[in-house]
Amino acid sequence: MTDIAPYRDDDRRTAARFAFAFAGFAILLVATSTPRTVGDGDEYVGMSMAIIGHGSPASTSEQIDALREQLARRDLRLSPDAVHEGRDGRFYYRHFWLYSALASPFVLVTSVAGLDPLYGFTILNLVLLSVAAGIVAARIGSHFTALLFIGPILWWIDKAHPEAFVFALLAVGFAFFDQRPVLALLSWAVVAVQYPPVAILVPIGGGVAAWRKPELRKETGFLAGIGVVVLVALVHPVYSLWGLGVVSPLVFWGRGPAVPTFAEWWTVYGDLNIGLLVNFPLFIVVAALVAVRLARRRPLELPTTTSLIAIAAALAFPVAFAQTVNVNHGGTPGISRYTLWLIPLAVPLFAAARSALASGRHRNVVHGLIVVSAVWCLVYFHPRRAESYKYPTWIAETVWTKAPRLSNPLPEIFAERLAHSDRGLLLPISTPMCEKVLLIGGRWPPPCAPSSDIPRACVEPDALCYANQRRSPPGAYRFRILSRPAPRPYAENVAIWPTATEERVARLLSELRWWEMADSSARLADSSVLRAAQRVGWTAWWLSDDRFVVFASAPSEGGNLTLRLPQPMTGTIIALGNGATIRQVTSPAGTDTLWNLRIPPVGPPGVAVVLRADEPLDRR
Repeated sequence: MTDIAPYRDDDRRTAARFAFAFAGFAILLVATSTPRTVGDGDEYVGMSMAIIGHGSPASTSEQIDALREQLARRDLRLSPDAVHEGRDGRFYYRHFWLYSALASPFVLVTSVAGLDPLYGFTILNLVLLSVAAGIVAARIGSHFTALLFIGPILWWIDKAHPEAFVFALLAVGFAFFDQRPVLALLSWAVVAVQYPPVAILVPIGGGVAAWRKPELRKETGFLAGIGVVVLVALVHPVYSLWGLGVVSPLVFWGRGPAVPTFAEWWTVYGDLNIGLLVNFPLFIVVAALVAVRLARRRPLELPTTTSLIAIAAALAFPVAFAQTVNVNHGGTPGISRYTLWLIPLAVPLFAAARSALASGRHRNVVHGLIVVSAVWCLVYFHPRRAESYKYPTWIAETVWTKAPRLSNPLPEIFAERLAHSDRGLLLPISTPMCEKVLLIGGRWPPPCAPSSDIPRACVEPDALCYANQRRSPPGAYRFRILSRPAPRPYAENVAIWPTATEERVARLLSELRWWEMADSSARLADSSVLRAAQRVGWTAWWLSDDRFVVFASAPSEGGNLTLRLPQPMTGTIIALGNGATIRQVTSPAGTDTLWNLRIPPVGPPGVAVVLRADEPLDRR
């Protein structure tokens, strides 16, 4: 097991050049963007204003009211659950105050200058990332540093959010560890003050340093440094215990410690919406190529002591991430904010590979990939891009609709991105053409055809199952039972097939070969087919060129559907309760004619209107 060589003079020159170059580059990005708050940004701004205003991150109720008014004048808002009353009657913030405290001097200067206080946070982020980029460049070289820093972290440069703070200090710690272990541990301890899960690096790193160099155990300087590191790491729990009586205010909003499932652990790596593999793919490619190259040419240089810490962090961090109650969070252009913590873990790998890739074709390939990655990230993670967390990525949407069994994401991610809302799980829910359905207690959402092959475990109360459409036989599903029940509270979908009608609905839709029909009410919410519905509950429909079915739940007196069909059709109105035919209906001639179809007031569960064309529509 090897260590990395000490810093050289040219390393220091590289550090200075890269730090200034990155600072200039970042300033250009900020100049072409507009600083704004995202996620919990209003809270961080509020804490900074509180520190400036009355010298403490804890506030009295009067100070909180005044702060809310001050924020409102800047179109910012402190949410009701952002503060919690402490044991001394003062109010403490949900997130820790260190990042806001570091930003406070810059916020004060920008406020005095008449600028938006968000520029104060932007300056802090620029300083942190530029200094960190220089330190890391001295260890791993400019190219690998460009890969790490011209990446997803770019988006958070002008945001009042601690991502730049965490990213920079994690990277600095891994760059310092081989030569300055106490400084590395101190960097991680400072991060742990803001986010306690990072504290796990302190005992792991301290143990590795003492094991690697036993003589450190007798050095007064090292032991004193470790003492300082431990004291810094304890700031968060000690302060929280003193003010709130808990180790962290986050316990008031978390679900409580739990051992994550593999799916929960793997999400930050492999999820098709928020994971590292999808959002930063060339980083993974370069890291894999470098690791393979080292393993083949210099295998003894691969398992450095610092890399052991990185591997431990790569395994432990997702366990902490899985404790959050908001996996599909906002304040991001797509990638999970927690995923950013994983990127600096590659510093030891790239440090070991620096000399191994000093020349040759392999180096040219890697450098080319880094350039492509930088260009792609500059576009995809430019700070001016809007946050995006309510819609699936194109790759997630493609997999969910073309090969649904290949991806079974956490329910929160699937449900919120299909419902385009972050206000809790809406269950059950499906892709627009029912290729992938998330069931709750075995219940199906219209217009999807209920399956009779559903496993018994899926119909247990609050049980969650994915139904993934199969290629054969048509309309059939494979089921994936999720290991955890639906979290409460969740929002029950207004439109759910009544249990007593599922078999009848399934048979009716099977006769119509619903899987061949081109459009559904879930795909075309603002449809030109069903123009209006009066005095009915929910509606759902399927349409093809020569057949159409619409379901109307619980019609009352005066029920009416306004339709515009692609061609004249005839059919029947069927009562879902008993399957009886209520009456025959015929649409008016002409494709542009609105048809006001009166629905008999049969009440729940409702009716199905089944229509067929006399002749297939000629699309030529």
